[in-house]
Amino acid sequence: MIDICVLVYEFQKRFWWMLSSLREQTNQNFIIHPSVHKQDTFYDMNIKIKNNFKVDMREYNEANFGLRGFVRNYDLANCTSEWLLYTDADVVFPKDFFEKLEAKLKVIKNDVGCKVISIPRLTMDIDIGNHLVDSVEYNNPIEDAYLLANKVSTKWSFRGRISGAGYFQLVNIPLLKAAGVERYVNNIKQDSSLMGKREGCSSDIAFRTKLGGVYPVNDLPPIIHINHYRKKFNPDMFKEPLCR
Repeated sequence: MIDICVLVYEFQKRFWWMLSSLREQTNQNFIIHPSVHKQDTFYDMNIKIKNNFKVDMREYNEANFGLRGFVRNYDLANCTSEWLLYTDADVVFPKDFFEKLEAKLKVIKNDVGCKVISIPRLTMDIDIGNHLVDSVEYNNPIEDAYLLANKVSTKWSFRGRISGAGYFQLVNIPLLKAAGVERYVNNIKQDSSLMGKREGCSSDIAFRTKLGGVYPVNDLPPIIHINHYRKKFNPDMFKEPLCR
């Protein structure tokens, strides 16, 4: 079983694409924990898509929602599965991804240890990503979400290297606990801006460094990143409903 932990800030429509792709997985041995702001009004998706797999919504207020370290510390402390996956809300998975991932984990588990498993991704042009997001209605799950994301794109860059951001960080919880790792990051204010381009990934880098680095896995089907412009955390956004 895998706990999938996602911090959903502003990109609710992109998150709908992720949920739609999870709904179509050939292996659904996972539970997803979306961390959302308690005033966000867009999450009727929890009812419309939930019936196909387990969803555990986690709500936060302004004071702690902007601190990614705070949210991920909670995710780590409350994980009940063997594996925990930190990923981003703008990622779309191919239908057989978790089936192949589970098979891969059985092979590499003893070699990984406490390191963070990460994978390459495909990322699309920002304007194309915005066009894709605006091209569908958000009343029902998106059928063939991964295939649609693949077809619409005309510009791709393949990130064969592991980047600073934590778009895919998979760890083994029993091994972390055996090693005495109980927190994602000690200084939760380290990345308080949340969406800052450089400071925003500081807790991810600290987390991977603490665990001994990255264990790259390059032979899984690539995930797709629905690219977007970066913004810093702004609590005022919750004064009115907002989705992008």
